[in-house]
Amino acid sequence: MAKTSHPNTQSGNIIFFVLLAVVLMAALSFTIMRGDGGSHSIDREKLIIYSTEVEQYGAELSQAIQIILESGKSESEVTFAHADAPAEYGDAGALPTDTQIFSISGGQAEYRLPKSDISTASNWEFYSQSNMPQVGSENADLIAVLPNVTKDFCDVFNRRIGLDITTTYPDDPATCFKGFAADRYNGTYNATPNTLDTSTFSLMPTLRACVICTDSGMPQNHVYIVLYER
Repeated sequence: MAKTSHPNTQSGNIIFFVLLAVVLMAALSFTIMRGDGGSHSIDREKLIIYSTEVEQYGAELSQAIQIILESGKSESEVTFAHADAPAEYGDAGALPTDTQIFSISGGQAEYRLPKSDISTASNWEFYSQSNMPQVGSENADLIAVLPNVTKDFCDVFNRRIGLDITTTYPDDPATCFKGFAADRYNGTYNATPNTLDTSTFSLMPTLRACVICTDSGMPQNHVYIVLYER
């Protein structure tokens, strides 16, 4: 005798396995999304840590300048010479050690390199070409610059210090405070300093910020920290 088929049962089994596959795919997608979200969260946490480290380094450099000044040296005698620094900052082997930021006999600061996670620059820079937004008088200030940072780091840095970047972004559209090799600090201050677009800064005076420079035609993000205001 022929066996009786049960099409409804077979269809039900197929639907069950289809639904099971959908549930498993959904669970897998949810797991992947959670993993991605966790990764982004960790990345943001790293940026916050890096931002804090950059600020702390600025404070260390500023303190180093004060140590040298309190020893009786003038602001123009301060040097950023180091064996690993660009030649424009001076010869560490020839300059008096008590004027050197990175000498144990001088400012006692550590010479650090930018972290490749947040910057493509090979070294920190130091300039005295610009008057930062409402800092000190109208004279040029001595600043440290962390060049060519990522936009993500720039955002985190500015938000941490309380700058509103939702409507305008700190901008230096004319001559960028991040100068060229010839602009590296050598003891002289620009008598006609560059000024930033103060209308793009939500808080002033601004002793530190991440700023977009557009003078080269391609927007670049640079962090500055005022080390010595004038």
